[in-house]
Amino acid sequence: MRAVNALIETLVARWVPHDRPPDTPDRAASGGSKSVVHAATPAARSEAIQLTFAPASTAAPSALDLVDMLAERRFGVEYQPIVDAQGLNTHGWEALARFRDGQGKSVPPDRVFASLHDSPLALLYAERELKRLQIAHAPPRGRLFLNLDPDSWAAGGATAFLPLFTQARDDGMVVEVIENMSRRDIALSARMACELEQAGIAVALDDVGAEGALFSYSALDGASYLKLDRFWLAGSPVDQARKAPMARGLIATAEHFGVVAVVEGVETHADLEAARALGARYVQGRLFETDFVRFWA
Repeated sequence: MRAVNALIETLVARWVPHDRPPDTPDRAASGGSKSVVHAATPAARSEAIQLTFAPASTAAPSALDLVDMLAERRFGVEYQPIVDAQGLNTHGWEALARFRDGQGKSVPPDRVFASLHDSPLALLYAERELKRLQIAHAPPRGRLFLNLDPDSWAAGGATAFLPLFTQARDDGMVVEVIENMSRRDIALSARMACELEQAGIAVALDDVGAEGALFSYSALDGASYLKLDRFWLAGSPVDQARKAPMARGLIATAEHFGVVAVVEGVETHADLEAARALGARYVQGRLFETDFVRFWA
């Protein structure tokens, strides 16, 4: 990956200043799935543009694909609303990274980030560019939830991200932290969460219940949000009945510590009713897709 690192260093050195005017969303590609795009200014955001996008690419991006993707800024953000489970009012927005290949086809974010992990410098650069975009074009009202890879934090340190996270926003920002099966990653996540909390940034423990994820008291202590994976809603009625007592216990424990529970992956009205039965205060998922906001760099 030395060649990739060298290319990224060249890219960073020659990149245009970040204070340039934001691009407008009419540069989005056309193709397969429906989405909503809001323009760069709050006034223009009120007029949603219906667009379609090309089908997803199945190939994992190569090292040079990643360099081209970053150089040509073929990335964007999808804002998904986090809504009150009862009244369905919007509480905040989770900013999710989105990517396109040279033909305008979407590339699964997990494949992009898996490849970026081969180059810490490339991962750090991509994360900082994405966070700038996600913060700059977020809907004006509601808390902004941002995902951050602990490896990015380890590569750049607090100084690489805190100036972004401490920007003035009326409803505040929340950084989502993921724990997984790697002890090293658990330690990185814990360190990142601690440093964020010390800086006054709210933290959400993400993907609780997802395959490969762990849950620990130390992670819950100090968090502001507990985000439960769709795992708790999926499966047969028998599976759901078996898992429900544990999910209710997790949510009740979180509430006891003043931590707010969000159930992710709500795709149907039946999912919504199930999340309500578990005691979730907030929900998120494809059921609210008509309110999704997408912006391309």
